Amino acid sequence: MKTMRSGAAVIRAFRKMVFITRRRGVRGLLRLLYDYYGRRHRFLVYKFDSTRSRQTLVPRDPALRVSIGTLAELQHWRQTTSEVPLPLLRDWSNGWSDFWWAWYESRLAGIVWVVDKPPLLHLEPNGVAICDLYTIPAFRGRGVGKALVLEACRAMPDRGATQVYAAVDPDNMPSRRVFETLGFSIVAHLAIRGVFRNAISHSRHIAPLQPGLRMSANSMLRNVLSNWTAMALAGAISVFLMPFMIRTLGDFHYGLWILVASLIDYYGVLDFGLRSAIQRFAGHLKGRADRAALNDTLATAIAMTVGVGVLLLFLTAALTIVLPPLFGVADNAATEFRWLVLLYGLTVAVMFPARGLGAYLCGLHRFDLYNATALTAQTIRAILIFLLLSHGYGVLAVGAAGLSSAAVALVFNFVLVRKIDPDSSIAWRHTSAARMWSLVTYGFYSFLAMLGDTLRLPAQSMAIASRLTIGLITHFSVANTLMTFSREIVNGVAGPLLPRLSELDGEGNSDAFRTLFLRATKATALVSSYLAVLIILNGDTILRLWVGERFVGSYPLLVILTCAYVATLSQYPARAALQARNRHHALGWWTLVESGLNLGLSMYWAGQYGLQGVAWGTALPMLVTSLVIVPISVTRLVGLTIVEYASSALVRPAAVGGLLLGFVSHAIEPHGSPGIGRLAFTVGWQTLGFWILAVGLALDSRDRRQLIQQGSRFVRELRHLGTRVGAQATSGVDR
Repeated sequence: MKTMRSGAAVIRAFRKMVFITRRRGVRGLLRLLYDYYGRRHRFLVYKFDSTRSRQTLVPRDPALRVSIGTLAELQHWRQTTSEVPLPLLRDWSNGWSDFWWAWYESRLAGIVWVVDKPPLLHLEPNGVAICDLYTIPAFRGRGVGKALVLEACRAMPDRGATQVYAAVDPDNMPSRRVFETLGFSIVAHLAIRGVFRNAISHSRHIAPLQPGLRMSANSMLRNVLSNWTAMALAGAISVFLMPFMIRTLGDFHYGLWILVASLIDYYGVLDFGLRSAIQRFAGHLKGRADRAALNDTLATAIAMTVGVGVLLLFLTAALTIVLPPLFGVADNAATEFRWLVLLYGLTVAVMFPARGLGAYLCGLHRFDLYNATALTAQTIRAILIFLLLSHGYGVLAVGAAGLSSAAVALVFNFVLVRKIDPDSSIAWRHTSAARMWSLVTYGFYSFLAMLGDTLRLPAQSMAIASRLTIGLITHFSVANTLMTFSREIVNGVAGPLLPRLSELDGEGNSDAFRTLFLRATKATALVSSYLAVLIILNGDTILRLWVGERFVGSYPLLVILTCAYVATLSQYPARAALQARNRHHALGWWTLVESGLNLGLSMYWAGQYGLQGVAWGTALPMLVTSLVIVPISVTRLVGLTIVEYASSALVRPAAVGGLLLGFVSHAIEPHGSPGIGRLAFTVGWQTLGFWILAVGLALDSRDRRQLIQQGSRFVRELRHLGTRVGAQATSGVDR
């Protein structure tokens, strides 16, 4: 009996091959065989609770009629119809199965098969799967597919099936819209090579979504902590490495290295905001579950970064000839200078695709892996520099160490991308001129915003040098350095927002988009207020201990800049929201205008008020942007009034900072000599007081509940990690 069934299957397969050859020729048959047996097929697995289908209402054309069919009726229709579409020749009747067909004015319009043992999925006992949904092209766009699926789902509870599954090609947007409109949700991704070959040999269990492709609150916390950890460790490496390099290289060679690094770092301008564009499109397309577009984006972005890297190689070769005589470097030093330029240029050229892959990881919400790769590369570089310089090698060894670490970062990021998103592809066939144009136009406006922020410090230096004295630039830069440090801390919180908001925008989930935006704004406002309170209360002591007594006069500048930066940093999520929805064009241009106003006002007021005039010239344009331009833009975007936005996210954090600042300023008198120990103690109790007030006043009951849950989960994960590491160490000792 089994042999007879196998023979019948072979005969059916042969008849189909003959039919396909007549319709499409030998090339069509070969292409179809390749699709079935050779190509790697990808599917989205949808799931639906059929007990809810009775309440689902879909308007239907009165001329459309859907009914359950029989195999005899289907076979008769095939024999009496001259032109039978290929999908209507498929037969899923191996075992229990039903099919429904739709008729439009007495003409067959479509068909859907429902089976309990599909070839690709291993289902629950009460589960069935839609194996084929097909609408004849002449009747598409009339609700035929929705009507077929709805009727099939309505009939399933009577047959004892409560779960309905469907495996859909990610590129088949019409079918996806049908299932998503009717309430199906994506529960898994499948990647299968040779669909029908694998279908005969074995079934596949439904696998969970690939790790990193969906973002939870816990992963958000993980990303923020990884950003802060990376920043702290990178700072520690720099603190150790810089004096060692100065001591071993000497002033001349270390200065030569800094000169080359400063010049080649301008290559970063060629990024043109591409990394932020990759993050945005990766998150957005992941939210849409658009695999094809995601591969197009990744492949095009990597091709662009490789192209920029090749361009940099030619530019570096030219600079090795031009730069030595330009800076008056001659003899042996000129040779070293040329080699340094070449090594550093190669390093930056390699880092462009490495950072492109890292941006894609960030777009998939894996900042932790990106930071781990960056720290690994920095650690390898530091170790190589230490070993090479300790053994008497010169400044060229520093350039070789940097190139080696860049290559490590490139390899690590590529491996991690393949691990986190195994369906990704950077093949040339996925590159697209249209996708490149989208990345360039989006990145250009992000680049404008970044350029405006970057020009802020040169504008201040130009105003001071032209209207005051060059020596005063140092006093201003000391205050500005603390602001830069504060910005990096807040960036650690706001950085993961862009891909997550982009994903929600891709999903079309406006409510979740608005909720996350408001909660993130409250978080950045709290962190910004906390930093502002610490700087205002302890700024003079920090300056005295950090750079000496003569720089304490920079404290008023510090206070003025802090007021402007706290307003700007609090609304970093607003910038991320504008970028996530590709509405940041005006903000990019305005940031350039802000830098121009900064230069003009700073030069005008510097002559009248000195350094404080420069500080006010910097602060006022920033305040206009933060208090007027950004709120108006983002509230229109998310559908809030400015009052709702301020009361929901900004007022409470500002009140917490104001209360603590007022209490400490008026109720507590400073006493004792300012030392590091006393500063640490003061910062400690101020930190404790601020966050107690924040939990009690700034957070609502839902925020507090989630904070407790996330904290408990994080502690459990740390304990689990410690237990696992301890067990591995014990097993290693036993062996």
